[in-house]
Amino acid sequence: MKKFLNWIKSPSSDFILFILLLVLINIAGYNSFARIDLTKTKSYSLSKGSKVLVKNLESPLSVRVFFDENLPSPYSSTALYVKDLLSEYKGAANKNFSLINVDLSKKDNVQLAMDYGLNKIQIQEIKNNEVGFKQVYMGLVLTYGDSVEVIDGITNSDGFEYKFTSTITKMIGTLDALSSLKAEEKIDVTLYVSESLKLFGIQGTDDLESIVEKSIEDANKMNMNCLNYKVVHPLSDEVPALIEKYGIQGIQFKDSNGTIQNAALGLIIEQNDKFRILPVNVQKSIFNYEISGLDYLSESITQNLQSLVSKVTNIGYVTG
Repeated sequence: MKKFLNWIKSPSSDFILFILLLVLINIAGYNSFARIDLTKTKSYSLSKGSKVLVKNLESPLSVRVFFDENLPSPYSSTALYVKDLLSEYKGAANKNFSLINVDLSKKDNVQLAMDYGLNKIQIQEIKNNEVGFKQVYMGLVLTYGDSVEVIDGITNSDGFEYKFTSTITKMIGTLDALSSLKAEEKIDVTLYVSESLKLFGIQGTDDLESIVEKSIEDANKMNMNCLNYKVVHPLSDEVPALIEKYGIQGIQFKDSNGTIQNAALGLIIEQNDKFRILPVNVQKSIFNYEISGLDYLSESITQNLQSLVSKVTNIGYVTG
């Protein structure tokens, strides 16, 4: 014991004690999610608006991080920045904020990424002095109430805090707006499609109504079942008024008697006197005409629903 005390007092112990002190500081800092930001631009410092937002969460917000390991530079720096900043959010938030780093070395988690709609992105890497490419995940999935939002393809840190905080704000605003609806109130989603369009052999016409219906069902699962779907087959003389009111796509043609007829196609989401037009229309392809806008339609419905019911909030933020 005497030798140990003498060693402690001697200069030879200074370096080891210094290292031990650093380790203890790092452990304490990790447990408290606190970090002294020594970067010149305060890259890891959250704006006041972001801190206030997560500190006052009223419902559980889950953030799942889907980033592959061993990313090459500069993507590794982006991944580190994102994870560090998310830790800052965690440190500033109340108990309703949870942060989950998903291990993508497990097949079940890769399937989970696919189920959420995350896409692998192609990045360049240099290995053994040769330029190659690899497919990786670099995205986040946010869950708030029944709402799910994906931030995908995060290949750089530019504007990340603004995008992340804006997404949370939008989700909160949507949930608040939908929660305030009365039990009998619904947001109307109406497909206007003229029966005459089926006469032209437009690709996708036969399955259009069922595809839209399935997309509405999927969107309803994430939005408190607030959507009411209906299909309207407008007559020729009803089409001009619909085009004037909503700006949906109109098509003119001559029938077998040479009479000019009107047809229409449009998908509208509407609440009271406000509406949004979803991008479903007829487009010319290489060989014929086809219905476009059906891919990822449930996501498009959710985005337009959020735009319809959410209030705009201005957010101050720090660029990364």
